[in-house]
Amino acid sequence: MYSLPAYAFIAQDFTTQAALYTHHQYIAGFIMTGAFAHGAIFFIRDYNPEDSK
Repeated sequence: MYSLPAYAFIAQDFTTQAALYTHHQYIAGFIMTGAFAHGAIFFIRDYNPEDSK
């Protein structure tokens, strides 16, 4: 039981491997886009020109 891979067919089935990779790449892209957008929002919102003098 413990020697079975997490995804039963990922070692043999290229379609499953490609689909899982693409699926997780999309999720990672969405998370990174959201993180960068929030970072930019906070940089702009919290910018104080008086502190930069």
